[in-house]
Amino acid sequence: MPNAKGIGFVELIIDQLTETGILSPSALYEQPFLAVHAGGPEALFPNPKILEGLFDQINSLSNLGS
Repeated sequence: MPNAKGIGFVELIIDQLTETGILSPSALYEQPFLAVHAGGPEALFPNPKILEGLFDQINSLSNLGS
């Protein structure tokens, strides 16, 4: 089950995609995402399958927006 920081991180992804239509996975290692957790997405989502799914979805949605 995700914790509050993990949920906040995903909400921030949604906000960025809604605002700009694209999001590079590398952006998850920059501000404002590092403000949620300095360890980046790996610290929030230690399960590699969840992290891979997150990146896959970001790439898929960003491709739709470009």
